[in-house]
Amino acid sequence: MPQRRVVLLTNAITPDRTGGLERYVAELAGGLARAGAQVIVHARQVDQAHPLRAVGADGVEIRRFATPSKGHPLYALGYPLAAARAAHRAAAGAQGAAIVHAHFPLQGLPLALAGRPFVHTFHAPVFRELLPERRDAYLLPGPLQRGAVAAVRRTERALVRRATRLLTLSAFMAAEARALGAPPGRMVLLPGGVDTEAFRPGAPVGDPWASGAGPLLFAARRFVPRTGVVELVEACAAIAAQRPDARVAIAGGGPLEADVRARIHGLGLQDRVRLLGWVSDAELVGWYRAADLAVLPTQELEGFGLATAEAMACGTPVVGTPAGATPEVLRRLDAALVTRDPSPGAIADAVLALLADPGRLAGLAARARAAVHPELGWGTVVDRHLELYERHEHELLRATGGRR
Repeated sequence: MPQRRVVLLTNAITPDRTGGLERYVAELAGGLARAGAQVIVHARQVDQAHPLRAVGADGVEIRRFATPSKGHPLYALGYPLAAARAAHRAAAGAQGAAIVHAHFPLQGLPLALAGRPFVHTFHAPVFRELLPERRDAYLLPGPLQRGAVAAVRRTERALVRRATRLLTLSAFMAAEARALGAPPGRMVLLPGGVDTEAFRPGAPVGDPWASGAGPLLFAARRFVPRTGVVELVEACAAIAAQRPDARVAIAGGGPLEADVRARIHGLGLQDRVRLLGWVSDAELVGWYRAADLAVLPTQELEGFGLATAEAMACGTPVVGTPAGATPEVLRRLDAALVTRDPSPGAIADAVLALLADPGRLAGLAARARAAVHPELGWGTVVDRHLELYERHEHELLRATGGRR
């Protein structure tokens, strides 16, 4: 049997950037390569210091395409054109029945318009999530920003309607795709993957402030409105009133960082809430292990709940809001870990109730890893991708008259 060939199209990839999508594609690519596939990733060149072509230690080939800088007045036009050219090159080089799998709308649209069979993973509605959150990075005036959002929505609508197979990471995201017109018969729910070999119980981070806490709470979040960092800080005031020995560590950063710091000072929480900034993957694992409880205070659009699954893989229970896919992950452990709503009061009540019952908290910690491993581990998730690719490959062979 010839070696399976898989071409992944995305916006950027780890280590060039360290977001959830970037890490997801990198870990999927590595898992596919370890399973014996020939994998090529086409991604944006985030930094000119990154080579246009490189092969990683896992055998994955990365082909980067150059774009104007985000500060360039033509970025909003130059990036889509560069992404389209890269997609065309990728499809042309895929040769017959190679699997072409898109993970970002601008990369997938040229395939949809050309009628090329392809797989697309609908990670999130970009027009609702990324563009509004990153509007300050693109230097777009208000009217152009609104036009860009509308254009991306049309792009995503065309993409989810025309993908040969549309993968979603959760039932919540499947509903979002259906709202854009995705045909249910082409959709496959394939939950996201977690590196359960890296995220596992073990030694906590060596930090005196953390080890000196009574209960230690931890959250890893991008500081934007939808992730609920401000709401978490406000919940901390209520938690501290009843549990003055509790400490809260928050990893991450983003546009709201100054507002979050001001809120911490305004509530007098400087000794109880610590902002860690961006942390390495090794540090992230250590903080999950150190925490008695992780908190996911999302206000909207949690497409999978990677942070929830990572914490659970480390043996740490999670309190999460009923936003997006978080309840789907928490139900694997205990549906009662979902707060009644996303408000600071509801977050505080759920945390305090759990801290008041150490026996229950210990029982949840003992079962947390088994709730996500091995089912959400990359070994299982990669196998499911390969099974889907095999079915998809048969469609490609029919579409191309059996030519390879």
